[in-house]
Amino acid sequence: MISSREPGVRQHPGHDEPDDPTRRSFLARSLGVTAVAAGLATGGFPLLPGEAARHEAQAGPLIPAASSTCCALTPDRLGAFRYNGSGTSWSRISRVPIIRLFGGQMGLLATMPPHGDVFRLRMVFENPDGLGAAWDRIGGPGAMFAVTAEGFYGLNPTRSGVYRYDGTGTSWTPVGTGASRIFGGTWGLVANDPTTGALFQYLGSPHRWREIGSAGATFAVTDESVYGLTPDQKRVYRYNGDGMNWTQVGNEARMLYGGDWGLVATDPGGNIWRYLGSPDQWRAIGGPGAMFAVAHDTVYGLTPNRDGVYRYSGNGTFWTVAGGPANMIATSSRVFAGSPGSVHPVAQPARL
Repeated sequence: MISSREPGVRQHPGHDEPDDPTRRSFLARSLGVTAVAAGLATGGFPLLPGEAARHEAQAGPLIPAASSTCCALTPDRLGAFRYNGSGTSWSRISRVPIIRLFGGQMGLLATMPPHGDVFRLRMVFENPDGLGAAWDRIGGPGAMFAVTAEGFYGLNPTRSGVYRYDGTGTSWTPVGTGASRIFGGTWGLVANDPTTGALFQYLGSPHRWREIGSAGATFAVTDESVYGLTPDQKRVYRYNGDGMNWTQVGNEARMLYGGDWGLVATDPGGNIWRYLGSPDQWRAIGGPGAMFAVAHDTVYGLTPNRDGVYRYSGNGTFWTVAGGPANMIATSSRVFAGSPGSVHPVAQPARL
């Protein structure tokens, strides 16, 4: 993809690596190595969205599970789990049907059937029937949603307006007019003009935007900037933060994924690379996956046939088994597991 100038990249595991069955080359895993983990539960308890919203817990301070972590939908989308940060340990965060997850530093959103209304995860707690999830309905359907460090944003179904959640009830404030797509991350919110595809940065106040770039195949937001892939997918650029100035940092790519750990991209063959912070400096870290999600300290991958969730080890092209089959993955901060004095901590987390 991106650069062939990075010296010393190992495309395959070396003989000096420990023989640990839970640490596999993601390149090999993508070619069908049997997962050493049971799957995400495919059952679930399908409550209606209204029932989920009525699950309440006592008021009190909330404690994040981690700076950010991976969340996954079960293959049948009848439940969701949060990765607990080590091994193959997960905690259930939803027993309700979910269409899609949207995560970021501000928290986790989910769209739910039957109409696609958007819900925010408030906490996971114990009740007499077991684990319960407090999901609050915060709005109706949207074309897409994005999460930044300071808010939740949505593009209405007709893509004629961008809205920011006010933080209470189902109240949203219009902050922009029409957009074809929105992208969010710790650095902020950007949107594409529906006619020209030009990229605009939201400046933090309703209807205050600044044009920062032209159209692109896709964009990804990290904690320090926004990156774009040209319409022909031949070049990757980083926004310099000034006017409409961008610097080319890579060549051909298929998809970009951003988060607080940084930028990763897949090449035309689907292999995944990590951007090392300087133009044309990239490192191959794995093979193809159905999708990837970047957290604060690493990147997670879902295998091409969606039969396993893996966590990048930080070493070569080695990934650690995190879980079994999933429909999709997303990363999010503020995925709570209860707090002393308000709700019980989640006990005996499920193992995948």
